[in-house]
Amino acid sequence: GRGVDGLERGLNARLASGSAAQLSLAMRVHYVLESQVDAARKKYGALAAGGIVMNVNTGEVLAMASLPDTPEDAQKGIDPRRNRMAQDDYELGSVFKIFSFALALEDHTTGMDELLPVGSGFKIDKYTIRDAERMPAMMKARDILAQSSNAGTAQIALRSGPDRQRAFLASLGLLEAPHSELAEWSRPILPRHWGQVETATIGFGHGISVSPLAFVTAASIVVNGGRRITPTFLKQDGDRRGEQVIKPATSAGM
Repeated sequence: GRGVDGLERGLNARLASGSAAQLSLAMRVHYVLESQVDAARKKYGALAAGGIVMNVNTGEVLAMASLPDTPEDAQKGIDPRRNRMAQDDYELGSVFKIFSFALALEDHTTGMDELLPVGSGFKIDKYTIRDAERMPAMMKARDILAQSSNAGTAQIALRSGPDRQRAFLASLGLLEAPHSELAEWSRPILPRHWGQVETATIGFGHGISVSPLAFVTAASIVVNGGRRITPTFLKQDGDRRGEQVIKPATSAGM
């Protein structure tokens, strides 16, 4: 009768007081998500995998999968009770590029049809940022996002600079722990020094680690009209978007 982890622990006081708790989780959505996550884990031979589906207008988590989750996996040294989507931080890589482009649209630092040099890589300090795949010599900004160019995104991120980039990510809630009804959560891992090189690499998702739940919440703000939401595992009635974080035009453009 007492929850020891997950939602059962997070909602324990509420349930113990006799209050009802209707969850936002959708069984069919969760089944599809978990099936796809399991298939991807097997395809790539990953030790663990996970995924989240969120309603961007309410913050409701419709599904959350963290695999493996069976007692048999504990014998392999993998904790099946660990919720990696809320409890672990990751350098999420290229998905972070959407924040660099949202900031560029917000501050009008880059036009989506502007051409930038990409193919030979981008030099900063003593480093050269290159792409895993061969890219054209010049690319439009919109194609830099579509083709996921690190060299191009780094240039776009640097136009905002360290202070503005940090403030923008903070406004999306990425520099603090996302709290929900789950008992588990994690604080992000931030660079000790946030300079030009860090700005370039954070632009394409390296040098900063956040939980997948924090990322999904921030990404939802980018596409929901630019308004703040809070992740929740409880059923909600109607729109729960809060204050304006980015301009509606920025959100529409993204």
